Amino acid sequence: MPTDPLEQPGGQVLWTTNELITSDDLNRMGPVAAASIFDLVLGRLFFEDQEDASFSGVFGDGLQVTLVSGLQVQIGTGWGMYEDTTVTDAFGVVYRPVVLSTAENETLDAHDANPRIDVISIGPATEDDEAASRYFKSGGSASVSSVDTRRVWSSTITVTKGTAAASPTAPSTPSGHIKLAEIDVPATSGAITIRDHRPRLHFGQQALCVPPAEYMTNFVPGSATELQVSASSPAAMTVEVAAGEADVQGHRYRYPAETLTVTAADPTNSRIDIVVADADGTLSVTAGTPAASPTAPTPAADQAILATILVAALASSITSGVITDSRKRAPVGSSQVQDGALLAANLADDVKPVYPKLTYVSGGGYGAAAVYSLQITDGDGNSVERQCDVVVTLRDSTYQHIGAGSPSDLAETGGGSELAAGTNATTLLLRTSALGAAAITATPPGSTPPGSGPTIYMEATIVGEAGGGADYVSWTA
Repeated sequence: MPTDPLEQPGGQVLWTTNELITSDDLNRMGPVAAASIFDLVLGRLFFEDQEDASFSGVFGDGLQVTLVSGLQVQIGTGWGMYEDTTVTDAFGVVYRPVVLSTAENETLDAHDANPRIDVISIGPATEDDEAASRYFKSGGSASVSSVDTRRVWSSTITVTKGTAAASPTAPSTPSGHIKLAEIDVPATSGAITIRDHRPRLHFGQQALCVPPAEYMTNFVPGSATELQVSASSPAAMTVEVAAGEADVQGHRYRYPAETLTVTAADPTNSRIDIVVADADGTLSVTAGTPAASPTAPTPAADQAILATILVAALASSITSGVITDSRKRAPVGSSQVQDGALLAANLADDVKPVYPKLTYVSGGGYGAAAVYSLQITDGDGNSVERQCDVVVTLRDSTYQHIGAGSPSDLAETGGGSELAAGTNATTLLLRTSALGAAAITATPPGSTPPGSGPTIYMEATIVGEAGGGADYVSWTA
């Protein structure tokens, strides 16, 4: 690492009277000034004093390693910061930007007889990218030379090949580098597997603020495939969890892909297990209690639930049909987020409040009760597990409220509860279950043969949701 004072934040050089400086000295002054600012802003204000904060790492979702084909991978554009612990001065730490402005492809070495683990890493560098002619005076004569006139931040990417073995381990990350990924290279042939290891930079104590309440819940903010739970292939008493991130109690955690074992089935009763992402950075399966009517265990406060698994009595494998996706996508839905990056177009068009959704279940006709299910949904039509208060109203063909004197009645008959209703009530205030569900039994007015009476509309509106919209169904009495 450099020891020249000009290459260190706060470094000072004193020139004697009439001493000349070179163009190389001038080129270095820009990076020196920038490094001093990085040290002040990053080291002093944002990252210092933050428990478990990463000082060397990647900003946002940049510098991601993805598969191109075969043994070729690509490192995406992005930037990060490397804390150079080998150099100290008056500031105590030195930060060096890591910048990759153009995606770069790397080809791994050929397969070995045994599997191995390779490491992709990136380190800070600078490069001179512009030159120009300048006049130089030496003694009594002048000459023209080409000199570098601009120096920019860059990076160096290294592929460290691991040692092939029956149970391989990852090689050490080169000194001065940030590990981006570990790559499993199978023996002889086959597809490689990329495991993301990018450390993410987080704000420190002096930059912290209290996030909105919805961000304090435990949820999966990334794309639809992140932390998705699926059955193993071939099916076994295991499940596969995709790599991804989860926000747990207001903090972001990243998890690698993992295969989890499900406890052996009970010989008599079924049970419901849950797959969770823990705040300690691990993924696990919590087994439920076997019972004739089993219920899922409740995740801990520092766990984000990913899926439920119905383990039938005497089951010998877990199939996709018994796995239910339970990832919470709030506060924004999966269609608005892609690998952690917000999509401006979807933000403008698709982010909507929650909605009530009415669906016909059974019954109805001349003077007969009809049953409708009600489910709280998001702007994409996905069910939202959230307790809401809903007003249900009967209206006539001109969309006017049907008076209370009409021979009509609305009642909550599902998992919710009535907050206000009465005999021959044409308006009902109900509260859904914690899962956002309810059921409504409607007895429409009618004294004429079936199908020849008036058109009746049933409208559902969520209370207290500005712009949340409404849903309605209709039938002919």
